[in-house]
Amino acid sequence: MKNGIKKNIPKISIVMCTYNGEDYLAEQLSSIAKQTRAPDELIVCDDGSTDNTIQLMEQFSKQSSFPIRLYCNKQRLGPTRNFDKAISLSSGDLIFLSDQDDIWMTPKIEMMLQLFMNNTDAGYVFSNALIVDKMSRPMGYTMWESIQFTKRQQKQYKQGNQLPILLKHNVVTGAAMAFRAKLKSTILPIPDQWLHDEWIALLASSTAMPGMIIEMPLIQYRQHPSQFVGGKRQPFIRQVMEASAVKGHSMETRLRQQKSRYSNVLERLIIVEKQEENTRRYLNAKIRHLQVRCSIHKQKYHIARSVYVLKELLTFRYNRFSGWKTVLRDLFL
Repeated sequence: MKNGIKKNIPKISIVMCTYNGEDYLAEQLSSIAKQTRAPDELIVCDDGSTDNTIQLMEQFSKQSSFPIRLYCNKQRLGPTRNFDKAISLSSGDLIFLSDQDDIWMTPKIEMMLQLFMNNTDAGYVFSNALIVDKMSRPMGYTMWESIQFTKRQQKQYKQGNQLPILLKHNVVTGAAMAFRAKLKSTILPIPDQWLHDEWIALLASSTAMPGMIIEMPLIQYRQHPSQFVGGKRQPFIRQVMEASAVKGHSMETRLRQQKSRYSNVLERLIIVEKQEENTRRYLNAKIRHLQVRCSIHKQKYHIARSVYVLKELLTFRYNRFSGWKTVLRDLFL
């Protein structure tokens, strides 16, 4: 209290989506219970678990010091729509996203809360994450190292130059993220084509509600065979092999899907009437880059592809939106 005025403390909601998570859920719940700043509520949306996930949640709820609201979906929604539902059901001022299989460091909520309170313009905050195996053993690298969120990019992010980075590659891990509830009117509903963390970060940074970063890993991000999205570090040749092995989806089809995703962003910004000129220009350039890459993958011969790739290189859009590895994919995949 200062000068007789008490600072308003934001209410904190954690939203968690579960599906057959009995192997690791208890450890995650325990880490939430040990936070130096407890949440004000935990919203859990279960997507049709057939194991002991529901029983574990009910047992935890009985001994929890904070309210827990459990919702069981009658039909499978999938990760994106399930997080959409969980976010919509939250009542806090700050919303923390949680997976079912990670471990939170004890000061996570407190550190993120302090950053929000000291930076009223920040729309979201995310931290680094320590990659661990299924037994919670460190694998020797962090999430930011895995996705190549470099020191240079981190500096740019802190300076507010976020949209160019997010249009090149997503650097925000949902399990290490929290955002202001006033973003709900902008981000919801989340389109099915998007992962919730990518969508939230891109919309927030596009609407003058920028993100802030915490370099310290505030979660242990677990790697195991049944997870939906991982943080495993892979050599480039392995990435190329996996990209070429996707059945039923040609590269051209995937590029058209990406183009549609970024068109979703432009459409949403128009709906919420927050379309700034610079944002529109960046997004249109990204969409044009994807259109050209679609044309490249229509070509049957490497000579024709080379001409398209060279022209696109001269626009510098490869440098801005994808990188030299994508040049190789477009030439040879």
